[in-house]
Amino acid sequence: MQPKVVALLLVFVGLALCQPAPPTQPNLYPIWDSGIETVWLNDISFATEISFQTYGQSNWSAYVYGDRRIRTVYLHEHDWFVGATPNENWHLPFIDIHTFQNGSDVWGVGPVNALYARNRTAVSGFQFEIAVVSTKLIPDNPRGRIFVEQPLGFEGTFYSVRLAGFDGSSAMGGHAYFAGFFPSNESTTTLNFGVRRGWFNNSLFDGNQSWNISNAAWSSTPGTDDAILYNNAQLVTYSSEFKPILIHAWNITGYPANTTFLVVVDPYTNFANLITGNFNPAVPLNKTEYHYVPVFGSHQFGRIVSAVAWQDLLFVGVSVDGQGTGWIDVLNIANLTKRAYILLPTNYSDPRALVLDWFDPTTPTLYVGPNGGWALLKIDINTLTIVGYQNLPYYLHRTWRGMTTPNHTYFITNEQNAKVYRLRKDDFCRTPCMENGYCEHGRCVCNQYTVQKGPKCEWKEIVIEKHIAHRDKGGEIALGIFFAIAVIAAAAGWYMVWKNRRGYQAVN
Repeated sequence: MQPKVVALLLVFVGLALCQPAPPTQPNLYPIWDSGIETVWLNDISFATEISFQTYGQSNWSAYVYGDRRIRTVYLHEHDWFVGATPNENWHLPFIDIHTFQNGSDVWGVGPVNALYARNRTAVSGFQFEIAVVSTKLIPDNPRGRIFVEQPLGFEGTFYSVRLAGFDGSSAMGGHAYFAGFFPSNESTTTLNFGVRRGWFNNSLFDGNQSWNISNAAWSSTPGTDDAILYNNAQLVTYSSEFKPILIHAWNITGYPANTTFLVVVDPYTNFANLITGNFNPAVPLNKTEYHYVPVFGSHQFGRIVSAVAWQDLLFVGVSVDGQGTGWIDVLNIANLTKRAYILLPTNYSDPRALVLDWFDPTTPTLYVGPNGGWALLKIDINTLTIVGYQNLPYYLHRTWRGMTTPNHTYFITNEQNAKVYRLRKDDFCRTPCMENGYCEHGRCVCNQYTVQKGPKCEWKEIVIEKHIAHRDKGGEIALGIFFAIAVIAAAAGWYMVWKNRRGYQAVN
């Protein structure tokens, strides 16, 4: 092969393996409209995750992720904005990512997509690396990230992660659950779907610890740290939007201390499955025989699209096709038996964002952000009834995920032009507000362009008349200016013609 050809091939390989430099990320600030503060994300499409990074009395931060981009959201109670990514090396193609905080350092964990897949196999076709990123300055890796070459030490393709028990001072150590496909052992080619538990090496929290790729970030024991849900499963290519949901709970009243309950919601089979375990790494994971199928009454089937837990309760958002009526099933998390259900209003067919308010345990609240609905809902967990509505502007109808702080509730949208928006918790009304109106401190008001006439918000006539007059007046002025310019140009042109004709001399 010619040297020039070899050099050209090496250039192409280098370009394929190198990551593009992340774009500059300026601060993005919200605009207010009808009770909602919204930030347009200028470099993130189809946002899929928002969750806490750091906690504080009045100084919070979170990350929002989508389209291979992460940005930090600074959640001040008064003025808030969206800043840049924690550092440039967080720009990775995560399928799922969750963070935990240790002191002032923030760590992110999750599988990255096929761009970074290694070691193609006969079982699953490829493996995803489990990427660990950090804001921590690591002596041997100043770029602040590490890849685990073998995912959890054995073959597998994982799509979802749920962190639990991460505490640098804990003797039990932090661990995480990963859902995906893997063989029951290394000698078989039978592919199974289930969960693998990985234990994080807490010595990596040590400020003097050199962390490089030779350090074992995770440890996992086959047989003890895996639970197979479906044997001989069919490989499903999940994505950042279509993937298993993992819910983790522990120390539920009536069960032994440190007992863990992991609910695995599989959108492909539309089942919710239960796995029990313990914070003790010697206690193996155990798949129970409990599973749940979303059925309303005796005939209407739905699709599971969201799930959250509150103490011993599991809330499951169920979507139906078209403009049907979705609902929320309330289950006992320890055995997945149905306790009750919450039927949503007509045309609320997709309760995609279920957000629990952890900051007021005396009056627990569940917020519902529908994907395609025109209002947010507020549900009292004690009574399991809808107690509040807040209208949404038309550009916020693709709500996907959310979270709360002491005074506000935040949501993200999943669309080409993704957004982060927030509203105050007391801006909900007992009944839906009228069209072109919104709720402010518990009462319905009309937006700034309308006035209330009876039960309706109607456009202000004076606003319309002034707008028309201003438009017409502006048009008249513009036409006058253009006419004057045309007259001056014509005069100048005729003058030049006249001048040229005076200076013209015939040639004999």
